[in-house]
Amino acid sequence: MSDELKHARNDETDGLVQLRFADEAGNIRDINAAEMAESLLGLVQLNGQMARAGLYGEGAAPEIRVRPPEKGSFIIEAIVQAVNADPVGAVTIAGTLGGGLVQAINVGVKLMRGGKVDDWEELEGGDYKLKWKDGSTPTRVPGPVWRELEKSKRQTRKALARIMAPLGDDADTLEVRDGRASETTSEVLQTPPELVASKDDYRAAVQEVDDVSEYTSVFDAEAQLRSIDFKAGEKWKIKTLHGTRSATMEDEEFLLQLDRGMAIHKNDIFDVRIREVQTTKNGRTSKVWSIIKATRKRRGADDDHSTSSSGSSDPQDQVQD
Repeated sequence: MSDELKHARNDETDGLVQLRFADEAGNIRDINAAEMAESLLGLVQLNGQMARAGLYGEGAAPEIRVRPPEKGSFIIEAIVQAVNADPVGAVTIAGTLGGGLVQAINVGVKLMRGGKVDDWEELEGGDYKLKWKDGSTPTRVPGPVWRELEKSKRQTRKALARIMAPLGDDADTLEVRDGRASETTSEVLQTPPELVASKDDYRAAVQEVDDVSEYTSVFDAEAQLRSIDFKAGEKWKIKTLHGTRSATMEDEEFLLQLDRGMAIHKNDIFDVRIREVQTTKNGRTSKVWSIIKATRKRRGADDDHSTSSSGSSDPQDQVQD
């Protein structure tokens, strides 16, 4: 591919991400070079992360290119330019490649501020409408962006911290805007910023946090009850083909049957529905099981170890092998 074709502008999709850093007086004459470099590296890092999440559809991630600065307040303008002349599935909610990246910055910073998404709605075309718990204006964001930010990855926080690096020194605020690559700096500045970040936002981004991820799944299995407790929310021990572990009992109907005198034998087989919450923290993974539905499938032979609601949670009264 020739350089001329590779760097040909596509005004329909190529976007502009504008970062305007300002001090309390609304202007900055110059900025620390290392911090400016960090800001650009953060954009490249976040762009790559969102590309892997599917923001730009199929094909290679778009390039981040920087256009010449204009005289005035300190502004970094990065062109998000498609590598392919006709990228498949790459046009985002803003109509340009830069629009999705700007929304990733916008929503990412809001989440770091402690913002909570109360609910979301999937819209036609795959975008999401995020409804914030504090009642602020809902945010429309590309589906891949939300699904990636929802995971709260450490690399996302690091990329956002890099983008805001000048807020650690010379700058007091950062205004983030998007536009088309064909628009001038002045034209983009006339639009309201998607985000205004402060020094507090930068400090929140650079704070070390535990790298925690959580995954929830539900599965059905056959099980034997090895240890039971007649109180809701207490730990039971169940044996399945997926392993033997403790689990809380959430099936109130099943507990009611026990209260009414249903006896359990050690060889009884139950159909159970289990919710597994798998949490990974700093490289270590733990699993928590909850029984959300239990139905006796086959009754075992009568023996001396049957248990009914007339029993108690004393270990001597629990089902034993």
